[in-house]
Amino acid sequence: MNMHTQPGRTKLFLRLAIASVLALALILPQACLAQSETQPKSGHLLRVVYFIPTNREPQDMAIQRIKNYIKTIQHYYAMEMARNGFYKPGTTEGKTFAYEADENGEPLVHIVRGKFTDVEYKDGPAQFGMVAEEVSKLFDTKKDTFIVWTECCKIHPDSTISGPSCLGAAGEAPGGAGGMAILGSDGFPFLDTALFEDTRPVDGLVFPELGPYPLKHGVSYGGFAGSTVGSYASTCHGATGHELGHAFNLPHVFTDDWAPKIGGDLMGRGNQGFRGNFGNFPGEYAHILKENCEMLNVFRVFNPGEALTDTEPPKQKADVVVEDPMSKARKKINIKMTASDSGSGLYKAFAIVIPPWATIKSAPYNEKGIAEFSILPMDVPFEELKPKSYTLELLSFDNQGNRTLMAVWVPVPDFIAQQCPAGNDWQDLPAGCWSKSGKMRAAISMTALDNDVTLIPEVEVQPVNKPFTGRPNFTGNPVEYKGEPVMGYVEMNLPDGAYHWQYRIRRTDGKESCWVSYSTCDPAATDFRIQNSK
Repeated sequence: MNMHTQPGRTKLFLRLAIASVLALALILPQACLAQSETQPKSGHLLRVVYFIPTNREPQDMAIQRIKNYIKTIQHYYAMEMARNGFYKPGTTEGKTFAYEADENGEPLVHIVRGKFTDVEYKDGPAQFGMVAEEVSKLFDTKKDTFIVWTECCKIHPDSTISGPSCLGAAGEAPGGAGGMAILGSDGFPFLDTALFEDTRPVDGLVFPELGPYPLKHGVSYGGFAGSTVGSYASTCHGATGHELGHAFNLPHVFTDDWAPKIGGDLMGRGNQGFRGNFGNFPGEYAHILKENCEMLNVFRVFNPGEALTDTEPPKQKADVVVEDPMSKARKKINIKMTASDSGSGLYKAFAIVIPPWATIKSAPYNEKGIAEFSILPMDVPFEELKPKSYTLELLSFDNQGNRTLMAVWVPVPDFIAQQCPAGNDWQDLPAGCWSKSGKMRAAISMTALDNDVTLIPEVEVQPVNKPFTGRPNFTGNPVEYKGEPVMGYVEMNLPDGAYHWQYRIRRTDGKESCWVSYSTCDPAATDFRIQNSK
């Protein structure tokens, strides 16, 4: 199932499902040679595709299971939207997406014939790109969102499965349309809610949908899916809903979501507990965080009956400062976003910290178009997820789901100190203390988002009670950065008085980090004092 919930897959997951899914908003290509067996329509809907390589045929069982799944996941999103206070206008029913339906009101499944054989579509990201290219030619990606199952998977004598895909990417059409989730046929054996209570061990079972060979737990699929048919079915449903969430523009959220729990956010590891929303499975659940539901509230596929009159995203700018980065609480990121929208009006501001696997916060804009709030990055137990620097994504949404995104570099210092002379050397000066020398030095461990770059530390020092201007008044020497923290030093000469200070890092190509405050962002706070300087 390639369900993207194992720590060992984090680097791939972060690239594909965060950076491209939300930050870069994958643009689906517009050229292919596929053929559809149904005549496309359109109109702010979820559209369903069953993609068939040249050497394969659709499975009748699969088509019905796809239809049933669409109705199940539509109901799930409605439950979660209602739980977070978002309802269809004039009802107590949770707002949810609309799907393209046939004459009987059932989800319409488009059969799309591919250009290549199943082997040529490969696995994972490569398959996603090829299939997305072919599907996109046939449908209006400016209005609709897509979920695609590929008939590419088969099991081998050693119980391994080839041909899986389990990825989702956002679109950047007006209102957020154009996203796509692509899943593999390896999920078909478990895409049935009737299996949730099936306690049979997966080991040794043969599923004709995949081929003649038995499954092996931890080999055929990842060991994270439990060990029974029921737990596999739960994870399959949740993982598919997770990737659909990315097609709905949702980022990852890993809040209170670490193993051995079988519960948490759908957009994190919580997808494993999906069946807990539909039966008596103590301790199992998959919820959608309120901030993600706020995004869905204005997404076009969740508002199919409303005319899209605004196709322009808001304009925005932002000031970002990390406060007291070496305190026990660590890395409180203060954000001030200013935005304007001449169409449907501003909706909300969102901040997303990536990594350590997304933390998300939202705030409304006031009448002046300003949103001020703070966000704390998560502490995570996995060493490989502890970053050298964060990416902070800042988004402004208008009331019709158009969004603007900017990415901010947030350095993560292992060490930051203010220092005064001590003979021929320097010594750390505790916060708020006096120095008898006007010569001071900032010592900063510097990190960046990329390796093999040259970093320059910059410092702004201001007298106490004078706010920062956002412009440096002291600069250090360039230092080469190869991926591990490097020390930067900035020397300052100052008259007597009390001061507070902040720093940022600039690359030689002009890219700048956000500001990092030595202590708090309060201009009345004193970081150091100078008396009797010569």
